[in-house]
Amino acid sequence: DIAVPLSFASIAGAVRVASVRVGRIKLIEHESPTGLKPGGHTLAKHVGLSEQELRARLSNVPRASTFYNQEVAEQVISEALKANRIHLENWAKYVPPTVSAPIEYISSTSIGFGVTKGSKYVEKLYKVRVVLRYSEYNGKPFYILTAFPKG
Repeated sequence: DIAVPLSFASIAGAVRVASVRVGRIKLIEHESPTGLKPGGHTLAKHVGLSEQELRARLSNVPRASTFYNQEVAEQVISEALKANRIHLENWAKYVPPTVSAPIEYISSTSIGFGVTKGSKYVEKLYKVRVVLRYSEYNGKPFYILTAFPKG
């Protein structure tokens, strides 16, 4: 076993917590340029897609969704992180680095739309799901693995 001095552990925890306390998210700082990990895929798979692009994805998944645009995505993700601040601070302090942090948040306005396999309807969506991964990326101790509107 490796003993970590309490003062060092406290500092490491403080660094993780401080990294969660962010202002407005810039998704490009969390995206993987290659589509491989580390790095997320929110911009590549969940922002600014057309209904036809979403329906094409239904061959692999039962539901697909998109944010209207990058500005809406960054705004609602930032709101979700702020609304879940205490949960995320506890995650940063106590949860092993291999455990992702999924959070959800309901916006007061529509943030995007989604389609479901077997349905011809397009649904306006108000809820966002954000999944954070505790792994150093782009100089940050965590990154947004994915975020998408959810029905």
